Amino acid sequence: AGVLVAREVNCHSEWSSPCLLCLRGVRPHGHRVIASRIGPAGRRVYAYDEGMIDIVGFPDYKLTTTGEVWSFKGREPRLLKPGSHKGGYRLVYLRRDGKTITRSIHVLMMLTYVGPPPEGMEVRHLDGNPANNTLSNLEYATHGVNQRDQLDHGTNRESRKTHCAQ
Repeated sequence: AGVLVAREVNCHSEWSSPCLLCLRGVRPHGHRVIASRIGPAGRRVYAYDEGMIDIVGFPDYKLTTTGEVWSFKGREPRLLKPGSHKGGYRLVYLRRDGKTITRSIHVLMMLTYVGPPPEGMEVRHLDGNPANNTLSNLEYATHGVNQRDQLDHGTNRESRKTHCAQ
């Protein structure tokens, strides 16, 4: 899933066939595309300039509403491959002032698109899937609500225990 085209172009200026958004009438012919990659099943996935926003505190990186993180540090933009940590939460490694900083994508999404959390709130995945970082799947909630969600979704470690330790 590497970057195929990583510069701003019009979708028809370099590709022999129109993109799916043009074919479906979602975008006008020749709209601006700033990057693309090959996605699942070998289909081209596009990142449009209006679908990306600078990550708060990291001006060389942008986020899409689907949780993709793009680096604009080099000559050409590139899609960052996320890692994961315990519990399946996706994370990325960003560089700032010569240092590598690890950030969870769901936290970056909310800070960037919504703003800082209100007092006593944390990020909640509505579907219980910590790998699903689409903006529509995230919201701020209290720790108690988040814990109840984990029980409801069956993702709480403690709820899966079948017996007490001796």
